[in-house]
Amino acid sequence: MSQILTEIMTVLKDSNSLFNAEQDLMIRCQALIATALGQALEELDDLLIGETKYQEIVGKRERTLNFMCGAVTFKRRLVKLADKKYVFPLDRYLQLIPRSRFSPLMVEKVAKLASHSVLRTTALAVNLLTPLSISHQKVGQLYQAAGTQCEKQREETTLVNIEKKRRVPYLYLEGDAFCVALKAKQHHKNVFIHRLQLTEGISQNGQRRQTLNRHVFTGLNRQAVFNQVQDYLDQNYDLRATTMITGSDNGSGYEPSCFDELAVGAKKHEHFLDRYHLNRKIRVFK
Repeated sequence: MSQILTEIMTVLKDSNSLFNAEQDLMIRCQALIATALGQALEELDDLLIGETKYQEIVGKRERTLNFMCGAVTFKRRLVKLADKKYVFPLDRYLQLIPRSRFSPLMVEKVAKLASHSVLRTTALAVNLLTPLSISHQKVGQLYQAAGTQCEKQREETTLVNIEKKRRVPYLYLEGDAFCVALKAKQHHKNVFIHRLQLTEGISQNGQRRQTLNRHVFTGLNRQAVFNQVQDYLDQNYDLRATTMITGSDNGSGYEPSCFDELAVGAKKHEHFLDRYHLNRKIRVFK
């Protein structure tokens, strides 16, 4: 930490303005994180090789992923399994999509930004706020792949079989869908990404608030996302003593009746209009 503080002080003293100092520090910090992340990925690959049952190591292959901190290049091993299949243990462990050059978080952030803008504006925002350089055509490709990537990344919420299901007094479930507008010269297409967030509440630690056991389920198919939540609840919770509190904008596919199915077996179910849409309705009727 002292070395980092010394370097920051050097940058501040050598710069003739705070603007230049901040710009220089951002570049250095992003480069530092990208380098450290690349090294960590290679160390994780070393660890996984020791745990993987393989027939032979074919060799190392290089891959570059664009994260929020910038491009990260790393090498990982390609192995031949006993069943003659070739896999990258690191890619499989991290559930990386083959040939994708963007991290799942990067794709999600671009998709959410695009739901409030057009391709060129989204590309400009990404280029200004991150070390990346992305064209509006590439943003369009990410739009088209967003749904598929969400479906594959949903494995982050892998269901875990547990001997004893959790009993909690309250569960909170929020649902919504956001539209990604695909705009080009010859066509216009809207893609809806569905999202459900499940938590056990919020803990207060001084001034900090943190959600408890938060799980997010996303995908292009609304019913598939609801099914994921249902499966997760069935395998992890005993709802007989639980009050299920759900919230949405009450739009198509997110009516209270849709959430009733997820609350089957719960002690009680209460559904509320989310704060944004509630306040908007209040303003309308004033």
